[in-house]
Amino acid sequence: MPGTIVLAEDDGALRESLAEFLRDQEYTVLTARDGVEVLELLSQRTPDVILTDLLMPAMHGSDLLAAIRINQSYDHVPIIVMSAYLQQWTARVSGADHVLSKPLDTKQLLSILRRYCPAPR
Repeated sequence: MPGTIVLAEDDGALRESLAEFLRDQEYTVLTARDGVEVLELLSQRTPDVILTDLLMPAMHGSDLLAAIRINQSYDHVPIIVMSAYLQQWTARVSGADHVLSKPLDTKQLLSILRRYCPAPR
């Protein structure tokens, strides 16, 4: 069974193209525009991985990381942070498992995702 990824990205075109790419790899992708929507999704379902931007409206990615890591229901879920304006130490201290720069290297992203939720290929 393919893994489930929660994808948080405020740029609609990037969110949809990345979601389509991941679905083509046979992952189940749940999308969110910001951290608030991610937390709503997490209250309904625990994914295998969270892939999130840092700079988002309504709830910054670092606030999202903190909210995830203090909740025992999903504090174990791996988090991959992606950002064009990356400060790696901030993301790591905040609880990210991996940090990727935008534009994303899709091979690197897939390599990391397969550690947590292998696609059935």
